[in-house]
Amino acid sequence: MIKLVRIDYRLLHGQVVFAWTRALDIDHIIVANANAAGDAFVSMSLSLAKPAGVSLDIITVEQAAEK
Repeated sequence: MIKLVRIDYRLLHGQVVFAWTRALDIDHIIVANANAAGDAFVSMSLSLAKPAGVSLDIITVEQAAEK
């Protein structure tokens, strides 16, 4: 079940993601951004910004639409 959809140019903002994942008991985050999906450094940085115990997919918008 989708609990929250957020459109934000920052992709995964630390303070915001920690507050929302805790408040809504979110256990999976999808970042849909072609640049992030194609850049290993950006992907690694986003992985470090997520809360422990929360899984993360970094995919293109097209891939997200298929999910």
